[in-house]
Amino acid sequence: MKRAFALEPFSRDHNDGLHLARALKEGRVGAPQMARDAWDLELADHFAEEERLLGPLAGEMFAQMQTEHNIIAMLVDKLPESACELGQSLESHIRWEERVLFPAIESALTAEQDKLLTEETLRMEHRRWQHAPKRARLVERRISLRSVPGADAFAPTRQHHPEESSNDTNHHPQPSAPIRDRCG
Repeated sequence: MKRAFALEPFSRDHNDGLHLARALKEGRVGAPQMARDAWDLELADHFAEEERLLGPLAGEMFAQMQTEHNIIAMLVDKLPESACELGQSLESHIRWEERVLFPAIESALTAEQDKLLTEETLRMEHRRWQHAPKRARLVERRISLRSVPGADAFAPTRQHHPEESSNDTNHHPQPSAPIRDRCG
């Protein structure tokens, strides 16, 4: 599905969130701690930025977005007991945003709103790059493929990071057994 450039940072976060939801639903060892870490490093910020940037564009759907964010935050606080429910809620929320909320925003977005949202989401991405060199490379490639006014100011400069290797693997946990939802 083609996504508006301004919404791509949220969709990238959603991809990571779906991997986390799957780990929680499968009951993988360490998944509750991964969820706490994700909350502290990215998820709380992701929710705050969605509410700040997308809330004014969401119309009547803003209430649902905010309610689901609050439920997920409460489930994070109840880990590890809430792992399955958190996984299910996170997946459902992400699917709703990608399939309902984002298309609604995209269809109503004016050129000026798109420009302002793109500037804000690029600032958000730039702020995150210091902790996510792989993400910086991805966004740098996306910017180079598109003509995004003002994006050059946010394009990362290519630097070698010691934690990177040529065999850079995906940081998502891999299943140790056949994939199966253990949430009942």
